Amino acid sequence: MADIKVVRFFTGEDVLCEMISTDSTAIEIKNGIVIIPTAQEQITFTPYSPFSKKEETLVIDKDKVVFIATPEDDLLEHYKTVFNENKIVAPKQEIFTG
Repeated sequence: MADIKVVRFFTGEDVLCEMISTDSTAIEIKNGIVIIPTAQEQITFTPYSPFSKKEETLVIDKDKVVFIATPEDDLLEHYKTVFNENKIVAPKQEIFTG
């Protein structure tokens, strides 16, 4: 799996993503998920760019980036379970009858 990073954008979003490339003017990321803090010191995730094609990489101007950091081990493990070979793993759907 590629280099997984947490990217903080100037909007305040923390995005867990694959860092494809970076240069002096832009970063290129793939499979981004936004880390959302919830009550009781928990977090949830949502797709970073839900309306773009899943296999598409996103090029973002570096002036929109506050920092790039290495994720905590538990975040990294969660990311690996969400993305299996760069594809989102959908949970099994079951019908509950009562």
